[in-house]
Amino acid sequence: MHQKILLILVAAVSAFAMAGEDKNTKSELAEKLTQLLGYSSLWQNSAVNCKQTDATFNPNVIYKSNPGSFGGISPSSSYWPRIESIYRNYQLDTCNTLNSQGNVAIFAKRFSEELTEAELRASIRFYSSPEGQRLVQTTLRAGIESQNYAKKSVGSYDSETYIATTKALAEVVREYQKHPQ
Repeated sequence: MHQKILLILVAAVSAFAMAGEDKNTKSELAEKLTQLLGYSSLWQNSAVNCKQTDATFNPNVIYKSNPGSFGGISPSSSYWPRIESIYRNYQLDTCNTLNSQGNVAIFAKRFSEELTEAELRASIRFYSSPEGQRLVQTTLRAGIESQNYAKKSVGSYDSETYIATTKALAEVVREYQKHPQ
């Protein structure tokens, strides 16, 4: 008799444990989906690209386009290393906002709010499959290529735009200094 009760009890506990194994919350399922989609590595690549110095964060380029940009401080000044340091810190602070954790959390939250549990589970099944993982890897490579293309495009356009913008601003400042209003 005790064996029957013990057997029934073990079966009941096993069934309960097995039923609980796949009872992830929607937010846990959404986090799993974002992991499978590889969003974290895409954001990490964005942050790395951002930290590479370009015209946007280069005071030498800014000085070349508008020598008055730094109130008379030039690259030959003993103050110039401080100007470069300020710009470098600005760049790092700006790029650090591209942290993958925060951005991935946005996707996980949106998935959890807008997808049903069934949709999340079906997506996880697909993206866990070899075909789904192949799609993810291809998408990530394309995303990185797209980011690099955008960086090149914006970088070359941005320096021209920045030069024109700083010259226009300098002209307004000169006019204001002559005729303050």
